[in-house]
Amino acid sequence: MPQLPEHQPLEANEVFRFHCHPGISCFTDCCRQLELALTPYDVLRLKRRWGLPRATF
Repeated sequence: MPQLPEHQPLEANEVFRFHCHPGISCFTDCCRQLELALTPYDVLRLKRRWGLPRATF
């Protein structure tokens, strides 16, 4: 896999996209000690997106 520069400036009309996968050297480094607080709205959206019953979620 070709090495990309660590930082690439974006133009005003560009969209940032990122795909985390085991083939990159920093895989899971950014979320290793993540403390993410979910709001009740976040939980509701996740439950609906995954189609899970409330008790299961």
